[in-house]
Amino acid sequence: MKTITYSLPNEGKNSENYYKDVALFTDAVLEEADKSIEQIAEDFQFFLIRNKSKELRSRSEYIFELLTLGVFLRVYETNANSLSLIPQKILSNLVYLRKNYTWLKPFIDPLRGVLSTYFLSGKSKSASTRLQVGVEKVKSLVLWLDAAGEFKQEVIRLKPWINYFSSLPVDNAINQIFESIKFAKWFENKSLAVLGKYTEKVEFFLEYKHHDYKWDEDYIFCGRKRVEYHLNMVGAEIMNRAWFDEYSKTKKKAVLLPACMRAKSKLRCKAFFNGIDYSCSYCTASCRVNQFTKYGEAHGFGVFMIPHSTDFTKWLKRRAGDKDTGIIGVTCALNLMTGGWEAKSLGIPINCILLDYCGCKNHWDKKGFPTDINITELNRKLKLKSSDELVINNS
Repeated sequence: MKTITYSLPNEGKNSENYYKDVALFTDAVLEEADKSIEQIAEDFQFFLIRNKSKELRSRSEYIFELLTLGVFLRVYETNANSLSLIPQKILSNLVYLRKNYTWLKPFIDPLRGVLSTYFLSGKSKSASTRLQVGVEKVKSLVLWLDAAGEFKQEVIRLKPWINYFSSLPVDNAINQIFESIKFAKWFENKSLAVLGKYTEKVEFFLEYKHHDYKWDEDYIFCGRKRVEYHLNMVGAEIMNRAWFDEYSKTKKKAVLLPACMRAKSKLRCKAFFNGIDYSCSYCTASCRVNQFTKYGEAHGFGVFMIPHSTDFTKWLKRRAGDKDTGIIGVTCALNLMTGGWEAKSLGIPINCILLDYCGCKNHWDKKGFPTDINITELNRKLKLKSSDELVINNS
């Protein structure tokens, strides 16, 4: 296995040290939030209650949303401010068409690649003064995120914050947004010290490889900054904690594996296609999808292979409102929060596991190579005491 951007094993035997580090660091993030932005999150929660919001979440989830806002303002504010209305509307409409008319994807993606590279990818700068923040800046940011097409769930969660900030006196709103940026700056520095060893290759990729994606539709997605990897890592830990009680009470469990975990290419893989997901045919003993499928059969949980993120959406929509099945979603760091939030919005109990590293042919490697997850972390989610080493071996 080679490291393209991030690696949870970090040249070790497995990713156990990562899960210890991210758990401890998440504790530190929430402790720091109590000192700085917790009151803002509390006020936002009361705002939603007063306005009879249909979906109320835990305080830690609102803290993470505010952290996300601060990080995105630091990373993308300059880009957002430079995006004019017409290209924003065009790009947002292309995202809508791509999602709802999948047969148009081969025609839309090249156009999105050109327009995204030209209109969305200005040089990012950190927002660090009060003059650079305000409700209008947040509105511009959300419009930019919507046009990019990679932040659908983030857009959904940040829009209520616009309503909240708009309800405040101007100076109060500016101060609160500024506090989110200060907290994001703290997070960026601390996360680099704690989680940076797992994302060391991101800077190399952005400097020497990302230019190869210019004019491609995934230019924005693959150009995400190092702090965004750390944001998703901590976000996954926060959300898994917040959602675990509901997830753990479900009668059945299903594990959704990405197609990048299979040993063979799409053409050589013998898995059975079921319209949205694949079922393993056990063609290759060393294939991780094969091994996890057998592990599921031995321990009473289902395993489904999902070929693409759009198919993940379709899979979830077919099971919207199903409270009897707890989902374990597996994906790479940059897709993790989007997938988890999407499942949660559909009323599906979920917990998530990060791929130990990325390696898919769609985005990260021309040939692609099989990815993996930590079996011990899966066992924790499934409340299994130990893995069957004859079937699953994380060495």
